Amino acid sequence: MKISLELAAKRYTQALLDENAALFAGAGLSIPSGFVSWSNLLRELADELGVEVSLCPDLPTLAQYHVNETGNRGGINQVLVEEFVRQTSETESHRLIAKMPIRTIWTTNYDRLIEQAIENSGKIVEINRRPEDLTSTVRNREAIVYKMHGDMTELHRGVLTRDDFEQYDRERGLFRSALEGDLVQKTFLFAGFSFDDPNINFVLSRTRVALGQSQREHFYLLRSVARGDFTVEKYGSDEACEKEFGYAQALQDLRVRDLSRYGIRTVLLDDYGQVEEFFRMVERRYKRNSVFISGAAVEHGSYEEREAREFIGHLSGGLVGKGFRVINGYGLGVGPAVVSGVLERAKLDRRKLDRCLLSRPFPIFAKKEERERKNEDNRREMIEAAGIAIFVFGTKTDPKGKVIPSPGVEREYELARSYGIPCIAIGCTGGMSQKLSKEIVAVLKKPAADDEPESIAALRRANVLEKIHSLNVEGADLKAVVSDVIEIVEKLRDCE
Repeated sequence: MKISLELAAKRYTQALLDENAALFAGAGLSIPSGFVSWSNLLRELADELGVEVSLCPDLPTLAQYHVNETGNRGGINQVLVEEFVRQTSETESHRLIAKMPIRTIWTTNYDRLIEQAIENSGKIVEINRRPEDLTSTVRNREAIVYKMHGDMTELHRGVLTRDDFEQYDRERGLFRSALEGDLVQKTFLFAGFSFDDPNINFVLSRTRVALGQSQREHFYLLRSVARGDFTVEKYGSDEACEKEFGYAQALQDLRVRDLSRYGIRTVLLDDYGQVEEFFRMVERRYKRNSVFISGAAVEHGSYEEREAREFIGHLSGGLVGKGFRVINGYGLGVGPAVVSGVLERAKLDRRKLDRCLLSRPFPIFAKKEERERKNEDNRREMIEAAGIAIFVFGTKTDPKGKVIPSPGVEREYELARSYGIPCIAIGCTGGMSQKLSKEIVAVLKKPAADDEPESIAALRRANVLEKIHSLNVEGADLKAVVSDVIEIVEKLRDCE
């Protein structure tokens, strides 16, 4: 059964938020990095056998033929070594995967691109190459990669020939058992995979028979057959091209419908460049569930300190109640109220605190130069993790004791815009937020520019100008402001 790119991204994002998303990466995910497809990899061996590789789509059998003819797998091992010892870099898709909280990753690939990307993102990754690796656990791991067909460090043990697949249950059967469990409990995204692998088909069949119509929903990214794939040079005439194209389309449609038996819904892509687009959509949607609250307050405009504190607590707690995670740097006069509001609502809803709050308090006792560097690092870390930013109050005192708009809040606004994050400034609270709100409203009132930044374009898509403008009214009722801000944030979360 087919599903749109947008709907698949929305549902997979929800699996990420529920902490039960998994990825299955095939060879197609590594090809943009410079690795060849399996058919091209075995082309030389096929030529040696006097066989056209395109006429033998069963590649494990082709590899087995070579072992049969030569009496060993030395030739296959050499081809693998020459391919996988090359230095390659991960793609943007790998980097996006690494940044997202996908804790379970399965792959039939020998390369280390996924592990490399995860390590480069600063995460701790556990790699299971052999069945015995499954018995140990890497402390504080943030992702697990299961290499069910082996690894480039042990190519001679890689699963490739028909013999390897026939002996798989005896040699590596624990991988099958672990995969069966994950397919039952997690929502998988299959990317760069062809479903020609006997092991995967065996596992899918077992889970289908065991669960019947109760299987979990999974997603599959597949490039749609295109007319341009069929050229006169290869097929001889336009008529022959049309005929082959029709056959290929019919076969693909049959495959898509057949995969639905296993709970797998297919996203047909126009080209493989949309794989990266999919991961970007998921990343954007995931981050839109995290709201950065920026603010500092040594005075509170037209409001009493108690009113301001309660307002911030109700706002942060209200966001948590709607399923958002709140991110905050514990700014003076704002941070404690944010944390208090989050804690109170998290306790009420019995939610884990780490799913409701990310806080990076600014250093107070560090030397000036070090403090400024750490402030900037903290700001970037928090804003990179957010998908929406809210600005409240924004005042501080200068060295002479005069109250001025906070330059730190303004810096956080600049960073949020540079990351394409839609910003909501609550102008009625005064300070820097008032200045920022007027700036945002002024831009939104103008016609959209061709090169408009995403931070503004997102606000236009959500159609929230009127609500944002209402936040500027001096002395506005703060309970109504909380309601309006949460409504804006929910629209931004749901609007792509």
